Amino acid sequence: MTHSIINLFAGPGGREEGLKMVGVSDVLGIENDRTTCDTAEAAGHARLCADVAALNPLDVADYNTIQGNSASPICRGFSIMGNRRGRLDSALLIKAVGELAVGRDPRADLKSQMHDSRSILSLEPLRWAIDLYPDWLAWEQVPAVLPL
Repeated sequence: MTHSIINLFAGPGGREEGLKMVGVSDVLGIENDRTTCDTAEAAGHARLCADVAALNPLDVADYNTIQGNSASPICRGFSIMGNRRGRLDSALLIKAVGELAVGRDPRADLKSQMHDSRSILSLEPLRWAIDLYPDWLAWEQVPAVLPL
């Protein structure tokens, strides 16, 4: 089955359950935790169990068929409930957004500069959107990431 929606950091299937309620079922979720993938698959949701950051979006989907890109990157480094070290990475991430926008991928260089190793994952929804050019985006994140 081809999928028209890519759901990054998909978790066990909450977003897909909501989409199913409105008649949408052609979603491919990408998640890197095997147990979480197993849970989603047991509930009938398509999963690619892999690291979103390690994948080439064009190897996963055809940009001519993707209608939507949803994503909920890990936020604990930015959240008031987390360690907040990700907030120290904001300036580097904002600069990286500009680099991605003009076709350069700064992730490899930035990875060692992050105060929180998970911060760089905040760039993934944009990277996937640039490559797949979907009709719509639905990204969720804590307020501290809003400047991105």
